[in-house]
Amino acid sequence: MLNLASFDEKAKDADFVITGEGAFDTQSLHGKAVSGILSRTDLKKVIILCGINRLENSSLVIYETSKRGLSFSEIQKRAKDSYSTAFEKAIREVILK
Repeated sequence: MLNLASFDEKAKDADFVITGEGAFDTQSLHGKAVSGILSRTDLKKVIILCGINRLENSSLVIYETSKRGLSFSEIQKRAKDSYSTAFEKAIREVILK
């Protein structure tokens, strides 16, 4: 998929690569698109937005968009605002620092 999208060419001069997952966990690191992105880029340049982060003690830059304990329907209702908030936080803390 990354080859079809010409990812390497598009990302080579990028300051940052922003990607996402619903739930970021060990499976995300093995075979999903995000694993390919991580293997092809400088990890310090990758920002991951996810619904929930299930990795502990990760050195990756990960921002969760959902509060734990919410029902799926509540997460869906808040999705747009939650992703906007997480994205803005990533911009402030990583890109503009």
